[in-house]
Amino acid sequence: MGCCASLKRPRRPGWYTAGPLESKEPSRPTLAASVSFDRTLAGPAQPTRPPSLADTRAETFVGDRRSGAGDRQIQHGQLIGRYMVLSPLGSGGMGVVYAAYDPQLDRKVALKLLHPEAVSASGATQSKLDGQERLLREAQAMARLHHPNVVAVHDVGKYDERIFIAMEFVEGGTLKQWLRARPRTRQEVLAVFTQAGRGLQAAHEAGLVHRDFKPDNVLVSDKGRAQVLDFGLAKQTEDGERPIPERPTTGGTVSLNTALTQVGAILGTPAYMSPEQHLGEATDARTDQFSFCVALYEALYGTPPFQGDSLVALANAVLSGEVAEAPRESYARVPPWLRKILLRGLAVDPADRYPSIAALLDDLARDPSSQRRRWLLAVGAAAAVALGAAGWAQLRARSDALCEAARDQLQGVWDPARKQQVQAAFAAAGDPAFTAQTWRRVEAALDLYAATWTSTQIVACRAAQGGAAVGDELGGLRSACLARRLNELRSVVDVLARADRQVVERAVNVVAGLGDLSACNDEEQLTSSVVPPPTEAVRAEASALRSRLDAARAEARSGQYGPGLSQVQAVVVEARALAYAPLLAEALLALGDLEAMSGRAREAEAAYSDAIRAAAEGRHPRAAAEAWVQLVDSIGGRQAQAERALGLRLAAEAALAWDGSDPVLQARFLTALARIRLNQGDAADAAELAGRARELLGDGGDVARQLERANVITMLGKAAYARGEFEVADGHYQSALAIRREALGPDHPDVASALNDLGDNDYARGRYAEARANLEQALALRTRVLGPEHPDISNTETSLGALFYATADYRAARDHYARAVAIRSAALGPDHPRTAGALMNLGNAEIVLGDLDRAYEHYEAARAIQERVLGPEHPELAYSLTNLGFVLRNFTKQDRLAESIRFYERALQIREKTLAPDDPTIGHTLDNLGEAQAAAGKLTQALDTLGRALQIREKAFGPDHPDVAATLLNLGDATARSGRPLEALALLRRALQILDRALGPDHPDVGLALIALAEVEVGVHDPAAAEHAERAVKLLEAAADVSPGDRAHAQFLLARALDDRPRALELATRARENYARDPNADPQARARVDAWLARQRRR
Repeated sequence: MGCCASLKRPRRPGWYTAGPLESKEPSRPTLAASVSFDRTLAGPAQPTRPPSLADTRAETFVGDRRSGAGDRQIQHGQLIGRYMVLSPLGSGGMGVVYAAYDPQLDRKVALKLLHPEAVSASGATQSKLDGQERLLREAQAMARLHHPNVVAVHDVGKYDERIFIAMEFVEGGTLKQWLRARPRTRQEVLAVFTQAGRGLQAAHEAGLVHRDFKPDNVLVSDKGRAQVLDFGLAKQTEDGERPIPERPTTGGTVSLNTALTQVGAILGTPAYMSPEQHLGEATDARTDQFSFCVALYEALYGTPPFQGDSLVALANAVLSGEVAEAPRESYARVPPWLRKILLRGLAVDPADRYPSIAALLDDLARDPSSQRRRWLLAVGAAAAVALGAAGWAQLRARSDALCEAARDQLQGVWDPARKQQVQAAFAAAGDPAFTAQTWRRVEAALDLYAATWTSTQIVACRAAQGGAAVGDELGGLRSACLARRLNELRSVVDVLARADRQVVERAVNVVAGLGDLSACNDEEQLTSSVVPPPTEAVRAEASALRSRLDAARAEARSGQYGPGLSQVQAVVVEARALAYAPLLAEALLALGDLEAMSGRAREAEAAYSDAIRAAAEGRHPRAAAEAWVQLVDSIGGRQAQAERALGLRLAAEAALAWDGSDPVLQARFLTALARIRLNQGDAADAAELAGRARELLGDGGDVARQLERANVITMLGKAAYARGEFEVADGHYQSALAIRREALGPDHPDVASALNDLGDNDYARGRYAEARANLEQALALRTRVLGPEHPDISNTETSLGALFYATADYRAARDHYARAVAIRSAALGPDHPRTAGALMNLGNAEIVLGDLDRAYEHYEAARAIQERVLGPEHPELAYSLTNLGFVLRNFTKQDRLAESIRFYERALQIREKTLAPDDPTIGHTLDNLGEAQAAAGKLTQALDTLGRALQIREKAFGPDHPDVAATLLNLGDATARSGRPLEALALLRRALQILDRALGPDHPDVGLALIALAEVEVGVHDPAAAEHAERAVKLLEAAADVSPGDRAHAQFLLARALDDRPRALELATRARENYARDPNADPQARARVDAWLARQRRR
C-alpha cells in the first residue's frame, strides 16, 4: 500500500469558474491531485503570485548629482498619493514626469515628482526645501491659470518627503516633436504658436511670467491644441527678484538647450534666454515675448536667430542684437512683414519690443495674404450686388428655404410620433424604473444625434448652394454620407420601436453604435482610396444593400442575432453577385460579427478572412482594419488559439496603420491582445497593453467611448486580479462601475456586471461578507431587469456558488451551480461551451459532497460538449479531461487507473501545445499525472513527472508555497514506493514545514500531510510516527469538512504506531466504522483494518 492512498480526495478543488469576463476565481491550493473548475474562454490562466519584479535600479539625471535610493524610478502600479503610476514620460533638472491614473476621477494625469535634490549650474547642491518651494511655486502659478492653452494643474501633494504635482495629461507631444514630425507650412506654425502665445498672454494677465518659454515647454495634442506648461521658473510680476551676482562664465561644456540653475536665481535655457536674463536683470512679460520670438524664428527658419558655440558666445550675440541673416531660400516662407514682427520681438531693449504679447499676436494675425483673400471674397460679394438687392434677397431666401427643408427629412424617422412609439415600447418591456431611466438616456442621445445631423445637412446644403461644392465629387460624397447616417438613424428607431426586454437592455449601446457624423465633414475620410462603384446602377444597388446592412447591424446590437444574421447572409449573397468589393467587405465583416455573437467562432473566422480579402481588393482600409482586429480577437479569444492569433498581430497593425490608426479601434485591438495575453498567463503584458488602450481612449467623449473605456478599465482590473493585486483591481472595478452607472443608469445590467467583478474580487481578498453583498445585489438587479432565465444570471449564480464553496457551504454551492447549468442549457443550448463550464463546476460540488458517480456524469457531459464544439485540441478541453482523470483515479469500486492516466496525458499534451513550458497549469497537470502513475506502479515515470512538476511550481510560486508542498507529498509517496524511505522522509518533512508555515498548524491539510509522513515513519519504525499520527487524528477529528475515510486513515495509522494495545484496538474499530460511512472509501482499506483487527484479537 502506498503512503498516501486516501490523500487524493481534495477538500477544495482548484478554482476556474465558468461565466463571463467578470467571473474569474483564483486557484486554491490542494494537497494532491485536484480537479479544475471551469473558466471563461476569454479568461486568464490559473493566476500565480510571483515575487516582486520591481526594478530597483536608480535613475541617473543630468548634472553631478549622484543617484540614490530616493531617486529610484517609480514602478508601474506604484501609488503616489492616490495616483497609480503607469510609465515614465521624461525628466528634467527639477523632476521626473510620469503618466499616472487617477482612480477617484477616472482620468489619466501627468505626475511631476521633484528630485530630492536640485543641481545648480556650478554643481553646488541646493537644499531640499529650496527645491520643494520652487515646485510648489510652479503648482501655485499654474493652478491660478484656467485657459485652454495652459496645461491645468489638478493637485499638489507630498510623497516620501518629495513634492508632486498632478497635471492635465495631454495626448500628443512637445512642440519640438511636433515641428520635427514632418515639414510644416507657415500657416500651421503660426496657428500653433499663436495658441501658445495665448497661453502666455493668460499667464501675463494673471500676473505671472514664465521665464523659460521654449518648444519643450509647449505640448501639442493629437488634435492640434497647443498648451504651455512647466511654470517652474515663473515668478509673480509684483514680486521682487534677487539679481544674479555675476554673469555665468561657463564655456562650451553646457548644452545651450539645457535649463540652467544657480543659487539665488533661475536663468532659464540659454538658447531662448533674453538679454536681461543673461545680465541677471529684472524680468517681466516682455522676457517671455523675446523667448517666444526665438522659438518662432527657429521654427520658421530652421535655425536659431542667435549663433554661438558656447554660452559666452551666445550671450554676446544676444546682448549685441546680432540676429542671423535670413537664408535666401526662406524669403517665400518668411515674408518681410513676418520677419519685421520677429525682429521687433527680439529687440535687445525690452522697451523696443511689443508692449505685450497680445499686441504681437495681433500683428501675426494680420497676414496680408489673408487680407487679399478676404478682398477677393468682398469683390465676389460686390458682384452679387449687380443682381440687385431684391434679386439677391430672393435668391438667398430660396436657398435658405431649400436647406432648412433638411429638418423635414426627419419626419417619420425621429419625430414626435416615433418618439411616442419608442417610449410606449419601452414602458411595456419590463421593470418600470429601468425602462424609464433607459428611455431618458436614449431620447436625449437620439435628440442630439438628430439635431447634429440636421445642422450638418444644412451647412452642407448651404455650401452647395453657395457654389462651393456644386457638382463636385466631395459634395456628392458628403451628401451620400449624410444620407447613410439618416438611414442608420431610421434603422435604429425601427428596432427600438418594437423593443422587448432584451432590446431595452442593449438600447444605449444600439444608439451608441450610430455612425460618426463628423466623418461626413472629414475630407480625408470621404476621399479615401475605397474603389468607387463602376456605374451609377452599381452605386444605387450598393446604397440599397448598405441600407439593409445598417438595419441588420442595428438588430444585432439589440441582441436580435437570428434576424440580423439572416438579413446579413442575404446581403452577402447579393453583394457577391454585384461584384463590388468594398460593399462585400462590409457585408462579410458584419457576417463575421454576427457569427461570433452567435457562438460560431469558426464560421466567424471564415467570414473575417473573406472580408479581409475583399477589403484589399476594394481598397477599403476601415473594413480591413476592423476585420483584422476581429479575426485576431476571434482566434485568440473565442477559439483560445493564442499563438496563432499573436502570429497575425503584425498584419493587423499594418491594417490599422493603413486605416489611419483610429484611436477607438486601436484601443479595441490592444484590449483583444490583452485578453489573449491574460489567457496565456502573462498578466503584466496584459496590463501594459490595456494601459495603452486606456491612454488612447483619453478622457471624456460620447457614450460609446465612455463604455469602451469602462471595458478597458475592467480589463486592467482583471490583469491586476490575475497578478494578485486585488487592491489595484478593486480600484479599476470601482471606476468601471462609476462610468457605467453614469452612462447607463444605476439599474442597467452592465452595472450588475461591474458589481459581479467587485464581488469576485472581494472574494479573492477574503472579504466574504462584502463579496456576498455585491453578488447578491448583482443577482437581484439582473433578475429584476433581465428575468430569472437570462443567461447572465448564470454568471452571478456561478460566482455565488464559488463563494459558498469557499465558506464550506457545499450544498448551497451545488444549488447555485445547478441553477447555472439549468439556465445555460435553456438559454444557450445544451451544446454550448459555457454550459460545459457550468457542468464542470457542478461536478466539483458533487465531488466534495461525496458523489463521484454524479461528478463523473457532469464531467463527461462537459467533455463531450467541448470536444464536439471547440475541437479536440482546444485548451478548455484540458480542464474536463483533468477532472475526469481525477474522478477515475478515485473510483474505488473498480480500478480505472489506466483510463485516468490517459485523460491526464491528453490534458498535458493539449496544455504543452498552448502554454509556456513553465506555466503553473502544466505543473498542476504533471502533479496529477505523476500521482496516478505512482498509484499504478509506474514509479520511474512518476518520479520523472513529479520532478518536472516540482521544478515548475517552485519557479512559479517560490519554494514555500502550498502547491509546492502538494507536489512534495506526491513525490515523497512515489519515492517511498520506490524503496527509498529515507529520501521520502526528507521530502515529506519539507512539505509539512511549508504547510505549517503557510496554513497554520491547525489547518486540516496539515493533518493530511502528517498522515503521509507518519505512514513512511511507521514503515521504518521511526518513533516520531506515533506523535505525527496522534496530531493528525486530532486535527482531522476537529475539522468539519474532512471525509470519514481520511479520519479513518489517521485513526488506523495511529493504531499501528501505538504500543498501547487497548487504545490501538479502539482506534482501529473507529477507523473501520468511518470507512463504512464513506461511500467513496477504498474497500481494500477497510479489508486491511479487518485483517489487522483479526490478527490482534488472535494474539
